[in-house]
Amino acid sequence: MNGVIAVFGAGGTVGTACVEALLHHGERVLAIGRDLNVLQRRLAHLPCERLRFVELDVLAPMPWPMAVFACRRFIQCAGPSFALTDPVLTQLLTHCATPGVFVEPGGDAAAVQRWHQPLADAGWSGTFGAGVQPGLIGVAIRALAARFIRPDLLRVETFTGGLQPLTPAGLAEYLQAVNNRTGYPGMCVQQGALRRVADVPPTPAGFPASACVHPYLDEEAACAASDLSLQALRSFNVTDSAPITHLLNEIMASGQIPNSAAQQVADALAEKPPWFCLSVQAEGQGTQLTCADSYRLTGEVAAWTMITARAECTGADWFSRRSQSLAIWSHWQHQPPPGVQILWQNHQACEEGEL
Repeated sequence: MNGVIAVFGAGGTVGTACVEALLHHGERVLAIGRDLNVLQRRLAHLPCERLRFVELDVLAPMPWPMAVFACRRFIQCAGPSFALTDPVLTQLLTHCATPGVFVEPGGDAAAVQRWHQPLADAGWSGTFGAGVQPGLIGVAIRALAARFIRPDLLRVETFTGGLQPLTPAGLAEYLQAVNNRTGYPGMCVQQGALRRVADVPPTPAGFPASACVHPYLDEEAACAASDLSLQALRSFNVTDSAPITHLLNEIMASGQIPNSAAQQVADALAEKPPWFCLSVQAEGQGTQLTCADSYRLTGEVAAWTMITARAECTGADWFSRRSQSLAIWSHWQHQPPPGVQILWQNHQACEEGEL
């Protein structure tokens, strides 16, 4: 069963998209979820020749089916990742007979650091942040910087967000980020140091006039700024719903997710259609990705990461730092997943001394 890719959380929003993308690329998939009926219902539209199911609660105190440990490639789409990734990796490293490849769409810098040595010692390759944010935001920063001769002179701005449904796992991840301070709200990078954002720019073209921006530097983007020695990086999250903005502020202030969260999100989405945009700009050039569903996009990124993964890259790292990551931006520019579009503004690369 070495050629089969096991997908944890396959019945979720991200997991379903991931399974679909893997099957589209001809892979064989073992779909894993807590409820077999839910799994089969949500994946019933997919061809069954290369798809098998396993009912498994990864937190339940019972042995896992051997069909899981027989796999060598694993994508952890179950959420929230901060609660499930550690027990999943612990089981895999304990019971799998040979090294494997592990992909996690989420994660934070602490998880990368915590798992790097155990994975390396076991001969495993672990890739975290194989999603959108973290994930494509770091890839887009690096893709834009690659067009300049002197990235160390660049002042980069990123805008990421839109109007999207917020799943229970997504809200739990947001609360975890707030409580554990896994990012840098209100901060930016200037000449290698964190600084307070002094002003908020207008949103670039491609964002509706109703969108609001909030300065927020995530760990992966900060890592990209450090790797590239950028002169400056300012990152902004974008929202397009006053009720959702109010909900996120309420969660940040109270440290709890209110019981009315699901209804607030549903009311916001009833007002206008969902949209998502990721934009990175520097020195008059830029690149932009748009789609309607960032959760489906995350599943596509996770699938791409696994398909292009190199098992010899042992240990843990961010997806955007993996050698194959830049290829996703150039490939999707010409052959994107359904509903995804990548554009460049001002394709001319700068000549030396121009910056």
